[in-house]
Amino acid sequence: TDVFTFNGEATNSSVSLSEPPTYDTAGNTEWYWSGNETKEVIYILSNKDKTTRRKRGGSLPNELHRDVHFQVYRCLYDGCLPPPPPTVPAGRPLEFLNWSSEDDWASLDLTKPIAGPNGTVEEWVTIPPGVWMVMDESPPPMVRLMIYGVLEIADEMDMSLSAEIIVI
Repeated sequence: TDVFTFNGEATNSSVSLSEPPTYDTAGNTEWYWSGNETKEVIYILSNKDKTTRRKRGGSLPNELHRDVHFQVYRCLYDGCLPPPPPTVPAGRPLEFLNWSSEDDWASLDLTKPIAGPNGTVEEWVTIPPGVWMVMDESPPPMVRLMIYGVLEIADEMDMSLSAEIIVI
């Protein structure tokens, strides 16, 4: 279900009126959501509340100025809560790739990152989803490192990882 906010108060379609409202059938600030097919919201603003006074000598209520701040959040998941991220195995799997291996990089249709003339890897370095890469050597400094899979830093020796931007 999607989330609707009226003046900062969040609600969802479960509190929507069951049928389109009219001035006679609905009160001030009641609303109706038609559903995802037509995606129509009807929000009632009326002077039918108890705080309204009628003009002296007239039959029309005082005009009221009402600000309404309305937002809709499209929820992609039940209750607008994303599923938990996939769990990472407790230890290194049987199948993994080594950073130092040009063949392992080639198996991903990538080339092993190497520093350019300025001593930095200028291209984007990516560990694709589903890949477990073991950093078994200190790579040259990088501009961007995108980790969609797993990058394990081997603990057999001191290592350094340097990048201006690392996205996990």
